[in-house]
Amino acid sequence: MGEGSTNTTNNNGPGAKVLCQWCGAVNPEGSEVCTRCGSPLLVVSGLTKVGEAATLEEELEKAEELAGAFSEDVLERLTLQEKQIATLKEAVQELRERVGELEGSVAIVDAGLRALSQLLDRRKVVREAELFAAWEREVAEEATRHELVEDLNSRRELLLARARTLGSKAARAFERAVDTAELLLASGQVRQGVAKLFGVLKRYPQHPEMAKLVGELAMGQGELGMAREAFQILVNLEPSDADGLVSLATLLADEGQMREAEQLLRKAAQLAKESFLPTFALGALKVAQDDLVAARRHLLRALQREQAPVPLFLLGLVELRLGRPIKAIKLLERAVALAPDLEEAIYTLGLAYLERGYTRKALGCFRQVLEMDPQRLRYQEAVRLLVGGKASCKLLPEVSRALDQAASASERGELTAAWEALSQACFAHPHPSLQAAAALVASALGKGREAVRWARQVLRQGVGGPPRIAAWTALLETLRSKGRYRLLIPLARELFAGGESDLEKGLGAYELALALVEQGQDITQAEELAHEALALFPSELRPYAQAAVGRVYLAQERYRDALDYLQPAASAAPSPQILTQLGLALLGVGEKQQARQVLQRARVEGGADLKTDVLDHLVRVAWLSTRRN
Repeated sequence: MGEGSTNTTNNNGPGAKVLCQWCGAVNPEGSEVCTRCGSPLLVVSGLTKVGEAATLEEELEKAEELAGAFSEDVLERLTLQEKQIATLKEAVQELRERVGELEGSVAIVDAGLRALSQLLDRRKVVREAELFAAWEREVAEEATRHELVEDLNSRRELLLARARTLGSKAARAFERAVDTAELLLASGQVRQGVAKLFGVLKRYPQHPEMAKLVGELAMGQGELGMAREAFQILVNLEPSDADGLVSLATLLADEGQMREAEQLLRKAAQLAKESFLPTFALGALKVAQDDLVAARRHLLRALQREQAPVPLFLLGLVELRLGRPIKAIKLLERAVALAPDLEEAIYTLGLAYLERGYTRKALGCFRQVLEMDPQRLRYQEAVRLLVGGKASCKLLPEVSRALDQAASASERGELTAAWEALSQACFAHPHPSLQAAAALVASALGKGREAVRWARQVLRQGVGGPPRIAAWTALLETLRSKGRYRLLIPLARELFAGGESDLEKGLGAYELALALVEQGQDITQAEELAHEALALFPSELRPYAQAAVGRVYLAQERYRDALDYLQPAASAAPSPQILTQLGLALLGVGEKQQARQVLQRARVEGGADLKTDVLDHLVRVAWLSTRRN
């Protein structure tokens, strides 16, 4: 066979037939193109016997029929696809119209809710800000619940499949626990759901998948003891699980078991040589152990694998402590660019700028930190005021024990333990002193809803003395820390105008002054209120009123005047916030060296807050040695 000339006199011999290679039509001998479609021709050649010619002719006719049928089939398929595309286009258009209708309905509902909230606000039934804050809170909680339930369901089959390998009894127990936990998570009872899963894990510990899930959920809820047990089970069952090793090491380091943590992290780094987290964790641990050279080596390796803000911050901190402020500035600037709300990086960048003499840049960093961490009355002072005050009546023994336990825990900085003791005691013995203390500790922990709830319960009871002061303190501090100035300002004005004691009036003036300064409103009035607080506060709280006056003068850039109040305030109550303000005032008057010392002291005494995320845990570990120094 071949294309081209169809001369059949020599090679092709008798019986040669010329077929079109596209449409299959039979063409006369000697033709080069098809008479039907004009395509190049295909020559079929060979010797045929007598009687075979008719058979070949039939085969050619069948081939032609098949070609025609194929063309018809192709056309039919194309027509069908065109119809399907048209149907799909109509469905998309209908869906678009329905989405538009839904958007219109949502807009109408939103407008109605806004109108209703404004009407309720005008009638002083429910404040508009409270309504929308509650709405946003519920939406966020619902999203969290949905995410947790989805995570559990995505692992359900794997969890139950592993459980079946432990026997029928274990399989039934795990299935019941997963079902119950799903209901608890969906209803917002996350701690109870995690506890249910942890219970079945304790009964049947040969389940690494459940151990990993429980560890992650428990860490997310701040149940660090439970998380450590779960990850210990995981590591015992799966010694090659690098993530489990890192998580367990993080928790051990948080408990001060540095040697055990380092062993686990080195093992994880060997198992996952290209992974970012084990190497980064080793670097953070070395910072905590003050081994800066080793920390720098590990952090550089981690950054080669991933450019993340936290390792950039820690490496910048290491370079600064090694006396290399220029390198530190470059690293910290990159960290802040990646994470503009990373307070520790901004503060350390300010120290690095100060080390190089860039006073204006340093001042900008410290101002930014001050805005991110507004001044607050320390919860320890408020708890001491509550417990040390004279009660209007003798407390029950169980109430006194709970208060003493909470005060002792708060003095040690164990806020979570204090909160657990108080919250349990409040339900068992609903006494105003317990509720007020619970409000204070909840405010210090950032549990705004619980703080406001307990504070309002105390104030509704009409009690006086220390519980009332503590309730007002928790309520106003919580509102200010959450930026709820619309609610805070009228409450503070009410307290300042109609307080039952000088302390209450001073507290109202103090909170109102700081609220006006932080909002940038009426600085002159804020100055008067801060001085009123200074006159009304008792001696144990006077440093905070002095700091409030200094804060007002800082806002007015009256640095000399600010120093007159911030220096005695820092001497009497060297809290991180007051020290930070003193450092800003010193920078403002050109005392760079002294400002650097004060600001470094503020960071040493302030430390970092306890977080449940792994990276934030490691940041906290990295600051342990600094705190001790």
